[in-house]
Amino acid sequence: MLQLLERRLDNLVYRMNFADSRSQARQLVSHGHMTVNGRKVDIPSYRVKVDDVVGWKESSKKTGIYEIVAGEIPKRPLPNWVSLD
Repeated sequence: MLQLLERRLDNLVYRMNFADSRSQARQLVSHGHMTVNGRKVDIPSYRVKVDDVVGWKESSKKTGIYEIVAGEIPKRPLPNWVSLD
């Protein structure tokens, strides 16, 4: 059960420090700011697989939230199973 919850896209966005809270991460995903393997995903419960690449949509990188987040990474330590590039 825990593995399923940790694989959710909104949880991963939070774990990667792209959001200050899980609800903010859910909103970022729902509003279409995140991509998985280069494709926009707007479903917070989307299950991320091993070796998937999660990132920001190119047009979202021009928003104020991206600039704030990019300047503050890393705030929290990353889990061992996540790498941030």
